[in-house]
Amino acid sequence: MIRIGGRHEQDVRDRIDWLLASGLEVQPVWLSIARTAASIRAGHYHRERAPISRADAVCLATAVALGADLATSDRGLAAVAAALGVEVVALPDSSGRQA
Repeated sequence: MIRIGGRHEQDVRDRIDWLLASGLEVQPVWLSIARTAASIRAGHYHRERAPISRADAVCLATAVALGADLATSDRGLAAVAAALGVEVVALPDSSGRQA
């Protein structure tokens, strides 16, 4: 939101605080999630089809561990999530397209 959207850092912090106050839960990255993330990235990363970052893999591993849906605007991440049986909630990207 800061880099691409040009929003001020304090505005972004305020929005995150609002999400937390509305019930967003922040999960720790335990060793088991880190290992699952490493396995996901090693098994599914592809430069063109699925260029998932390490952070993407951690988010997906957390969704797997919690049995939760994954909300993303990233098509590559959505494809890997679907391949792993994780339900995807498609979000619009910065140009308005959905994953």
